[in-house]
Order: sequence, then structure tokens, then C-alpha cells
Amino acid sequence: MKQTSVVGLTAILFSAGVAAQVVYSNPPYLAQWQVNASPIRCELAQPIDGYGRAIFSQDAGRRATFQLDAFRPIHQNTQASLVARPGSWRPGDSGREIIKVQTRSSRPALEVRGDLVQQTVNTLLDGWQVVLAEGDNEVRLQPARFPPSYRDWVACLGQLLPQNFSDVERSVLTYDKGQSRLTETERKALASIANYVQLDAAISGVFIDGHTDDGGGFLENEDVSRLRAEQVARYLESEGIDPAKILVRFHGEYYPVASNTTADGRAANRRVTVRLERGGIPPRQRETVVAYDRQVENAPPRLPPGLDD
Repeated sequence: MKQTSVVGLTAILFSAGVAAQVVYSNPPYLAQWQVNASPIRCELAQPIDGYGRAIFSQDAGRRATFQLDAFRPIHQNTQASLVARPGSWRPGDSGREIIKVQTRSSRPALEVRGDLVQQTVNTLLDGWQVVLAEGDNEVRLQPARFPPSYRDWVACLGQLLPQNFSDVERSVLTYDKGQSRLTETERKALASIANYVQLDAAISGVFIDGHTDDGGGFLENEDVSRLRAEQVARYLESEGIDPAKILVRFHGEYYPVASNTTADGRAANRRVTVRLERGGIPPRQRETVVAYDRQVENAPPRLPPGLDD
């Protein structure tokens, strides 16, 4: 004999000799779909009482995903079925399997991408439940109120930026010998970075580091690296980035990324790097930032680990 309990509405039923099915679901009249929209992420989610959330999401520059995020360990690392099931208007119809999936005990319990996301959306638009069946346990998504929220989500997708944080997190500008001016291509790339920084409130710092090859003297190279880095900073500021988020550092010929014994190596070393940081302390609020060390005559710069990687 099997008894079913719907988590969040009634207690889970366990008794000797009875296999209890646990169903995580909301009744249709309580089902809600919530849309969180921004230029860097669009999210459409249904909270599921006693379980967690079902989430359709898409980040800027990425494909859409569908996740089931259980707030506590519920699932096993095992195979389960994603099922399309009609409501009470089709009694006796057990539905159809959409696909076999792999669940996991960590968060999220389920994540799928690609065409399967659209299949899941279409199932809900048709008024059918989407059910994750794992052994005797089920997680049910209710289609109630889905279409209007889905339209809002699609509108958000149309406003997403073409780039993701990982696309703009680190950028490198290289220079010809004796050249410091920004090219039109570099200006466009920097404008794209500036646009992203202004729309992503989590960006806390923009670190700009200037470098040269070893073709000149120590002081000359330091001045050139400073000029290049400051020009990049001024351009980013002109594109709307808060100067308080920007930190400019210049290192001359130190910290090469290639050998200075070849033309290609020297070209790679003549560079300015732009690195974005999320969720950190804004540069101007830090007590100390070591850019270079003048305590010993002609000593090479010393950077804390990871600041110029």
C-alpha cells in the first residue's frame, strides 16, 4: 500500500509497513511565478513549499538553464525522470516522460540546458505539470499563472547584454613600440567594459596595470607604463565608471608574460591589463595597496599574490 503526502500542506505520512510517497508541490491556487529581471540575468522561479525553488534562468551571453534547487538534502545522486503530467482535467492520464535526468545531493539538485529547457517551458505553457520523479518521491511544478510571467521573462531576455562577467573580467591591450594612444578597436572594447560595469552593481573594483618590454631604461619604462595605464583609466571614467572603483598601477618592464629576447615576446609584454572584481572592497577604501617598492634603489615592484595574475 502506498500513501501520498504533499509537503507544505499536510504532514509526511510514515507508518509500519506503508511505503510513503513524498510529494513536494503547491496547490494550483497558491502557485506563483516570480520574475527577477536585469541586463545581466533573467530569472523565472516558482517557490515550492517545503522544498526550495524551480528556476528558469539565463545570464548575459549564455544559454538558458532550468534548475531544481532544494534548500536541504533531499535527493540522491541517482537517475530520475522528468515527466509531463496533465492536471485533474484528464483523470487517469499518467502523462509522458520527457527525459531521463541525473539528480544530485548537492545544490542544485537538477540542472539542464539546451533544448530540454524549451521542452519544459512548452509543457507548462500547455497547462501540464512538470514532475521530477525520483523513486517514490516527486517534485511538481504547477503551470498556473505561468504564461504571463513567462512573457515578462522573455521580455527580459531581449534586454540582456551580449557579454557575461567572465567575458569582460580580464582584458589585455597590447601596444606597438613607442605607441600609447588607444585604437578605435580598443576604445570600443573599453566602452563595452564600462557599460557592463555600470549595469552590474556587484562590480567593486577595476584594476588597471601598465607594463612595458625591457627596451628602455627603468624610469623611462615606468613612465611609459604609467602613461598607458592612466589613459585607459581616463577613458573608462569618460565612459561613466566611478573613479572610486578604479585603481591604476604601473610596473615598467617588470612582470613580463613572455621572453624579451624575441619580437613576439616584447610585443606581448607591452600591455595594459584591465581586471574587474566583484564583491570586494572598493580600491579607494583599502588601507594600503602595494604597487611598487622604492625602498631599495632600482628594486623591482612587489605585488601581493594574485593582484596581477
